[in-house]
Amino acid sequence: MRVTHVIGDLNPSSGGPASVVASLAAAQAGRGHDVCVIASMPPQVQTKLRTATADIPDFARVTRLPVEGIGLLHALRGRLPADAADRVAASDVVHLHGVWEPLLLAASKIARRHNRPWIVSPHGMLD
Repeated sequence: MRVTHVIGDLNPSSGGPASVVASLAAAQAGRGHDVCVIASMPPQVQTKLRTATADIPDFARVTRLPVEGIGLLHALRGRLPADAADRVAASDVVHLHGVWEPLLLAASKIARRHNRPWIVSPHGMLD
């Protein structure tokens, strides 16, 4: 199964959601699924991510697609960088982590356009 997780920021310093996504994606990859995480990951975050995930079995098997910030106009039109848009369109399921980031809106529009199911996990942001 091709699973794609989309989160605004995968910086381990951001708190719980980044850790949840890393652990969930690694567990799915460990079960043999083709797993990808699409998120904002500037070079300094990628270094922190490598350190934070060093002890998570199978995280190295997870594909990571870093994207720059997606503006609201691009999100409303359902635009992502080509590689990220292709991945969302080809996924069996898209898991959106959060509700506010334009990146999540863009991914949901692409998933809907290609009849791909998606899951939304707000991670407590609505409190």
